[in-house]
Amino acid sequence: MRQRLLTASVTLAVLVPIAPQGALAEVGASGTRVALPGGRAHFYMTYGHALDAELYAPLGAELRRYQIQVERTENRIRLLRGTRVLADWPVTTRRDEVPDTGDEACALDLGGSLYLPVRRVGELLGLKYGFDRRSNLVSLTPAPMRTAKVENEPTPASREIILNGIELSPGPDGIKIKVQSTSPIVPKVVVVKTPPARIALDFAGARWADNVQLPGAVGDVTAVRKGYPVPGVARLALELTSFDIKVTDLNVDVSHVEAALGSGSQYRSASVSPRAEEQIKQYEAIRRRTGSGQIASRRGDFGLPGFPPIGADGLPPLPEAPTSPVPTRFPNLRVIPAASLEGKVIVVDAGHGGADDGASGPRFKEKDLALQMALALRDSLTLKGATVLMTREDDRRVVLTERPAYSNQSSAHLFISIHCNSAVATNSARGSETYYRTPQSQRLAQALHRRMVGVASGVDRGVRNNRDLCVCRETLAPSVLLEIGFIDNPQDEALMASPEFQLRLGQSLTLGVLDYFGSDITSP
Repeated sequence: MRQRLLTASVTLAVLVPIAPQGALAEVGASGTRVALPGGRAHFYMTYGHALDAELYAPLGAELRRYQIQVERTENRIRLLRGTRVLADWPVTTRRDEVPDTGDEACALDLGGSLYLPVRRVGELLGLKYGFDRRSNLVSLTPAPMRTAKVENEPTPASREIILNGIELSPGPDGIKIKVQSTSPIVPKVVVVKTPPARIALDFAGARWADNVQLPGAVGDVTAVRKGYPVPGVARLALELTSFDIKVTDLNVDVSHVEAALGSGSQYRSASVSPRAEEQIKQYEAIRRRTGSGQIASRRGDFGLPGFPPIGADGLPPLPEAPTSPVPTRFPNLRVIPAASLEGKVIVVDAGHGGADDGASGPRFKEKDLALQMALALRDSLTLKGATVLMTREDDRRVVLTERPAYSNQSSAHLFISIHCNSAVATNSARGSETYYRTPQSQRLAQALHRRMVGVASGVDRGVRNNRDLCVCRETLAPSVLLEIGFIDNPQDEALMASPEFQLRLGQSLTLGVLDYFGSDITSP
């Protein structure tokens, strides 16, 4: 690590960790001010410069305010919150052993004081690293949460993938590397052309799980490191015996990535399994939509009570569909879903729009959430081969009578309208409702309702025949209006605003459509 004495200052912003040219690594005698949320800025003797890949400061006492204990052995430290291990880092007393790329974290023992990596500590606490030059202040502050509708500031959907295992083994043609992941991800291969020979796999939008063990040297791989070259990108770095070693194969599946290293021909492109390819397409659809200026939100934190916890795969847990969610005259009915929706024309209607906001919740308007959920359904139906027509794809007003007219003119096979419910008394109701009008629509209503209740709150408010809904009454094709949840209930609103939930809702309703077009068989 080439750094300089930190006597300058630092601007509250996330900075790309690039070491200043000509910097000299040493402990700052005058120190740098470091501030954590809820506390005062303190002067610390620091190692490195705030613009380097990492800055080191003795933050152990400060972490006690966050119920984090530092447990020290001879050559390692662990950061603990209760019994949970947040980090397990090596400790070095030699400055020439400090990583210079930010790939791997460590702690420094300098003059009997333990210096911790400030950026890494911030990542553990979910804080943003900033540096203000004018005041010489390094700050760790909460990352801003964006939940408002934005017109000119695209923000990608957050889809954090957890990398939770690394395996290294010899093979007949070289070395096999396997990285376990909670969702499919295609890494970028980075070849370092300056000594020592190294190859890195960069996983954008991923992070390393706690306590991922690094394998030892195998064959031409002399060392393995993991880290974050830039925020939001998890890196697996492999030090090699020769520059002749290349990545000869790269395969992506739903739960892992496998790469092969050898002296053969370099791979041309990653091989992605069909299941992984479909999931990646769906995730990217969510990313594109939330980047189009509609709804953006930070993963797992909507500031509202009752938001579902993030599961092991990085998505909210998927509740099981209720066994008997709707009354049926055929108690022994079982359904063989259709295999595909090729040739089917389906109109997806996002309720309200433009000057018509629909119902309002604590944070969102019905027109915005309905559009996001409708677009998720469109993407999922399209992946199954359907031709999907939208009554609106942006925030515009569509006359109510034009919606069924559009479906009738298109000779659609189905019409599905997406809405958010509201109650007379705010926060007095939760759950999902489905409405239909015509006899040919009842079976569609039951098929979609069962899937919707299973993936949403689990509160079943029933399937209802309603004479007054224009989109159901005037549409010639089987048609339904789905009230996904109550926007004036903070729990339902937070759920419907989640890009992860929108993805799962689209998938579940698509299964309902496949059920509808499938075969009904009464079991003996």
